[in-house]
Amino acid sequence: MRKFSAGLIALVGVGVIAGCTTNNTVGNPQFTTHAKLQLAVGTMNDAFGTLTSVPGTYLNAVSTFRNQLGASAYINPGTSTLALPGGGSATTCGLFSYGQNPAAMVAPFGNINGPGPMGGFAPIFGMPPSYSPADANGIGYALGYLLFFTAGDANNAPCSQYVLPPAPTLGAYTLNTTVSTNGKSLPYSANATLAGAPLVLPAEPAPTYVPGAAGSGGGTFTIVKPAGVTESLIAVVDSTTFAELTTIETTTTTAVVPNGTIATGETCVAFVVGADYPLVESGPPSNTQQVPTINGAGGTADITVSNAVPLPPQP
Repeated sequence: MRKFSAGLIALVGVGVIAGCTTNNTVGNPQFTTHAKLQLAVGTMNDAFGTLTSVPGTYLNAVSTFRNQLGASAYINPGTSTLALPGGGSATTCGLFSYGQNPAAMVAPFGNINGPGPMGGFAPIFGMPPSYSPADANGIGYALGYLLFFTAGDANNAPCSQYVLPPAPTLGAYTLNTTVSTNGKSLPYSANATLAGAPLVLPAEPAPTYVPGAAGSGGGTFTIVKPAGVTESLIAVVDSTTFAELTTIETTTTTAVVPNGTIATGETCVAFVVGADYPLVESGPPSNTQQVPTINGAGGTADITVSNAVPLPPQP
């Protein structure tokens, strides 16, 4: 089955920049933003290549960059780099409220022959228009993890080349960015350490789905939670248009697709992202903490991703 990840990019909202605040008063501007950057690291077990198109175990780096109101700190957050153990580094595409700037990641992947080693098979960068339950989270916010790019303007312009995330190497990681605002250059930095034997969550099994009554547009998923997973997200994607129809969070082994979600006869695929930290609860807009929890009980942020499987036809 063709990798569908590229189509998901187009659904990532751009609302993360709405909460940015700087004072642009002419004359003697007063700087009013008090931002905090934080970083967590762990592992990403992408055993089937669903997020990256290349199966493997990668570093999972998670960031938040928020002002005192809990919203994205800056409209133009600067070009950020992640310093890796051993002296290497990776460039990211702008740091917003939760993870990278979703708007910066659309253009390179609309063409199957697009730039970068991944071409049009891009990883997913965000969530669909709504979470289920709908009142738990809002529109178009990223999952929080960082995936890396080698070039491009981090300030809302598309980045030019996707690079696979690095391996989860033991040691200290430092996330740095410098923001230019009101004629000043403001440096921000956050640190995280991967120590001991890195935890790699077991491979996430694919979900199973039973459609509801004819014409209902809903149904029920059943999943198997690997050891260590505390919450799961099930993403449902139209396999023709790549439209991401819904993402349902569950902390159990079942999840209900709300009625009206899938049209009769619509062909879809689904996959599961399992996490051992509050992947959804730390995201906006429901979470307005300036420094939300982005580590799990073991002190790391780890995810595991299932294969994408076709769903039975919706009656």
